[in-house]
Amino acid sequence: QVCKDAKMVIGMDAYLSKKSIQFFNDILPNEPIAIVAKENDKIPKQIRLYDNNSYEKFMNQLKLDLEENKKICFLYPYKTGGCSEFKQSIDDIKGLMENWGVLKNEQVLNYHGDTGEKEKCQLSNVDNIWNKSKNGEDIMAVIYNGSISVGVNCNVVFDKLYMTYANHIYPRTTIQGSMRFRKFNDDLIECYIYKNPLDNNNVFEPKKYKKPVLNH
Repeated sequence: QVCKDAKMVIGMDAYLSKKSIQFFNDILPNEPIAIVAKENDKIPKQIRLYDNNSYEKFMNQLKLDLEENKKICFLYPYKTGGCSEFKQSIDDIKGLMENWGVLKNEQVLNYHGDTGEKEKCQLSNVDNIWNKSKNGEDIMAVIYNGSISVGVNCNVVFDKLYMTYANHIYPRTTIQGSMRFRKFNDDLIECYIYKNPLDNNNVFEPKKYKKPVLNH
């Protein structure tokens, strides 16, 4: 009703879909609709995709980049890692970066569903939080899962994006999560797709989903 009573409606969406356009056509069938969008943008990004047998290679590349003092954004799909192939939680990934002896604890930040409200609220000042630690150390790695997908936009320039995906996450959530930093120095994205026990089963359609039988 608000749209019907308005003199003009302006809608903005980072991912404009036919469904969004059809929605406005349905509620405003007799009104003209103008769509303003970018077309044929040249995106210089490149993706180096690691297959399921290349996890060690993927992690070795991460270690190499950290050793070269590169600032890393790491998008990770798991919180506990219970259903992951390698059983690594997001805290385990943080621990790996520290155990490699390259980074100090305060130089690595991670966020997930159990992150405290105080820490999440600090992200309203994300340019400071993701730039320097309380001790004045450079933040060298930020790790997060789908708990941070929209509403956080960091202007601090990091060097490279590491993006991982698992099929219990909506692709759109992963794409949105990869955009929390506005700019990276490196146009190359390192990408690994996890194989987990839910592969080839759609958990978003319960009627079709069948729990996998695991061999004991």
